[in-house]
Amino acid sequence: MNDRVSPVNGQRYAIKFNLRMPSSSAWNGRFFMMGGGGTNGALGDARGPLPGAGQTENALSRGFAVVSTDSGHDNATNNDPNDGGTGSFGRDPQARRDYYFDSYDHVTQAGKLLVQRFYGKTAQRSYFVGCSEGGREALLMAERYPTYYDGVISGAPNLSAIRSSTPQNLQDLAKLARDSGIPDSNGLPSIHKTYSDADIQLVSSAVLKACDALDGLKDGMVGHPQACTAALVRPELDRLICSGAKGTNCLTAQQVATLSEIMAGTFNSRGQRIAWEWSWDAGIGGSANGAVNQGWRSWFLGAFGGAVSNSLKLFSSNLAYVAVTPPPVLKVTEIPNWWLNYDYRSLSADPVVNYPASGIYTDAPGVIFTAYGAGDEFRNRGGKILAYHGLSDPAIPFAGTVKWFEQTQAKTNAQDFVRFYPVPGMNHCVGGPATDKFEMLTPLVDWVEKGIAPNAITAEASNPAYFAAPNRSRPLCPFPAVPTYNGTGNVDSAASFSCR
Repeated sequence: MNDRVSPVNGQRYAIKFNLRMPSSSAWNGRFFMMGGGGTNGALGDARGPLPGAGQTENALSRGFAVVSTDSGHDNATNNDPNDGGTGSFGRDPQARRDYYFDSYDHVTQAGKLLVQRFYGKTAQRSYFVGCSEGGREALLMAERYPTYYDGVISGAPNLSAIRSSTPQNLQDLAKLARDSGIPDSNGLPSIHKTYSDADIQLVSSAVLKACDALDGLKDGMVGHPQACTAALVRPELDRLICSGAKGTNCLTAQQVATLSEIMAGTFNSRGQRIAWEWSWDAGIGGSANGAVNQGWRSWFLGAFGGAVSNSLKLFSSNLAYVAVTPPPVLKVTEIPNWWLNYDYRSLSADPVVNYPASGIYTDAPGVIFTAYGAGDEFRNRGGKILAYHGLSDPAIPFAGTVKWFEQTQAKTNAQDFVRFYPVPGMNHCVGGPATDKFEMLTPLVDWVEKGIAPNAITAEASNPAYFAAPNRSRPLCPFPAVPTYNGTGNVDSAASFSCR
């Protein structure tokens, strides 16, 4: 839909969508939209994957009519190597607007209309489910289009990629580049050499030593994230500083200092916070049983034994082409040097000041892109939200979702319609030394349609190699409650814990 040729860069844009509908006898009367990822540009297969690791079902197999969209641009055709590569869609004001929010509006309406025509009746209930960029889209729908969906599930929502996550990752990479030493095979800083796998595991062990017991049980997991602070962890890191030459069982003073800077978040030259802090969690590293956690390494560093730092372009095209007004002109090969010279220190804590509406770019990116908290209209019509976020997410800070939850509380009584579930140890959407296998769609449907509000959600470890016990489970607790051991019972069973 909306097929057109851009007057700005001559590329053809269209909002594509994919709709799958079960047979009339299999349809459960519900509509389901699946969220995208990254900067989208890829058309999902519209089967509706469910949150959590290891899911064998999807929304389509459960009888939902499922729709997906590419958000108005195609990474295969809207890809100019001389103008940002797949980020070049941000050159066109309407294409970036489609990505911000317009496409989800149009696809929802079109999808529901086609469902009505196919089945001869409207969907009784509608749900939006996504993680990362899809998590942002889910919360955006609840806030901007409060009548479209009855319930949404938002995982690791990328609410602040323009205001904070992007400059944050750029700053973090710049700090690592500062310490990187010799260039990699592309002539760029060897940030993948700044921390070895053993170094990262030392950090994880220090976090556990400082914070593991805060929830009442030493179990290799940080169950009380609010209490695990830099004040507790930094002394443990300082004890790991090498007294002599660098070895596998110690960290350099510079490694400890750089890590502490990164974990504290991003500040501008005036000392204002422009990005949230990262959470201290065991998922930063691997496990005592030899299972290697690739989350933090793959996002921040790249394989230690590799020839290239694979994270040098992290988020840079997003910032250049969907956050800057007007966007710069960058060849794909120029993007790494662009972020190395990016002046994040000049950014303001107010996103409007950073890149306001300018010329043909009539939307201020930092305002349009971000969800600021669902309000009364969504709540009053019975809308419900389940949100979740991994404590060791290396892509999007957990603290940003906490801020969204607080903003929602400030607008209205969030407990009436929102549950937010931290997932200790989990990386971006799934993975890590975590109980990251959980089922949230059924609790959401029950809350929307039966009025049964969820409390704890049982989660299992999808990768038991991270733990000594092969069948570990834990309750995911609605924030700010934490899973606390009852003092008796199997320490690897969720039934032995309560949310307190």
